[in-house]
Amino acid sequence: MEVNKIFCFLVLAQKKVKELKENIGKEVSCNEPIYKMVSDILKNLESNCNIPIKFLPVSGTQNNEVLLNLRKLNDDFSLDNAKYLSTRLSSCTDLTMKNGLFFIIKLCSENDERIVLFRIPAETGIMIKNSKENNFQLDISDDVFIKNSHKFKIAYFDKADNFLTGFAIDKQINQDKKIKYISDYWIKDFLNCELSMTPKRGTKMLAEAIRKTIEVTDSETVQKELTGVISMIPNVNQKLTSFEGFFSLMNLSEETKNEVLSKLSAINSSVQFQIDSEEFNSNCTYQFLIMDNGAIAIAPSKDFDTVWTLTKNDDKTMIKSCGKVVKRKYKQKV
Repeated sequence: MEVNKIFCFLVLAQKKVKELKENIGKEVSCNEPIYKMVSDILKNLESNCNIPIKFLPVSGTQNNEVLLNLRKLNDDFSLDNAKYLSTRLSSCTDLTMKNGLFFIIKLCSENDERIVLFRIPAETGIMIKNSKENNFQLDISDDVFIKNSHKFKIAYFDKADNFLTGFAIDKQINQDKKIKYISDYWIKDFLNCELSMTPKRGTKMLAEAIRKTIEVTDSETVQKELTGVISMIPNVNQKLTSFEGFFSLMNLSEETKNEVLSKLSAINSSVQFQIDSEEFNSNCTYQFLIMDNGAIAIAPSKDFDTVWTLTKNDDKTMIKSCGKVVKRKYKQKV
């Protein structure tokens, strides 16, 4: 999709303020440095925004003020119509979040139109000149911006879906407190949305986190529990659970739960989804056992324990398998 137009607002932190000051805003021209910065981030929009969201229902319908404004804004993408979202964000922003730059962007293609909402901290390598005027200038300090370019919040919604659902991410995660969920401030308070997790997407994210944990963990307990649980997935097909609830469902240890959840950054672990065993197996199809002597044992994950017999002797493991040789292959790498 190509950029059609970009609006930028200096959004003040005005939560619980009785009389809101108007946020200054402007259209960003294509020859401004900030235009290139925004365009570069938009190149990775879909890979960055991987959290599905949907609008919270109001009075039994999915319509709410933010959704209605997005539709109105798309029909008439003007600075005046964009002010509603700027004011709403300002009223949700407290002093802990500080002031920010808020971009409202329209993208277009032959078949669709998209509204992108993008916030970065105002101090992120950006200098604001003439901030009392609607023709204010934005200058970027490249070194500072590159250092802090991971600090942003984005959401986007497509006309093809009538703007009912979208995708979002919050990159301003408080790493000190290890918050792994998308900000209530950005998704719930401002956008009036909630997380939406399909069975396939939820299961895929869980399977990928489990697979990654098995590959990197130093804990024998964690490895043993997770390799064992893969073969049990068909038993819980279509069960409703959450990322956190999965570990209770499968009677896994707290250590295993914590390691896997740490691989699910920026995800609310209480979001529920139905387990799709077919999707899970497609993401953990084969199990590899790599030995320090160069041997590699491979088998379908669900059949690994029946195809191979493992016998432990102190810190050594003997692996055996009995079957008819049907093919021999040579490869440069596994």
